[in-house]
Amino acid sequence: MKYQLFIRHTFCAVIIFLQFSCSDKNFTSREDIVTPKPTEKLAKLNGKNLEELQLGYQVFNANCVVCHNVRIPNTVNFPQWHAKIEDMANKAALSNDEESALQSYLEIFASR
Repeated sequence: MKYQLFIRHTFCAVIIFLQFSCSDKNFTSREDIVTPKPTEKLAKLNGKNLEELQLGYQVFNANCVVCHNVRIPNTVNFPQWHAKIEDMANKAALSNDEESALQSYLEIFASR
């Protein structure tokens, strides 16, 4: 009798846990994740050109995110980004200006 009661309570606890852990409230969809946009203030703080940062932002969203699903640059540190960009720039057919702008953008937003 105690064993059956224990099983019922355990089963109920598992069901409740699964309901809350699998609910949409805890799920972050790809659309909810936003790549940070460069601002004039951020450009000045980092001694960067705002237009170059905006180009880097556009290149990141138009080229990198299309295949790699990485929407937040701080998921990788800058030395890792630098190596990835050098490796992928030719494959993505980036111009020198686009590659440079992407490097500048990711330098600011990459993890430290």
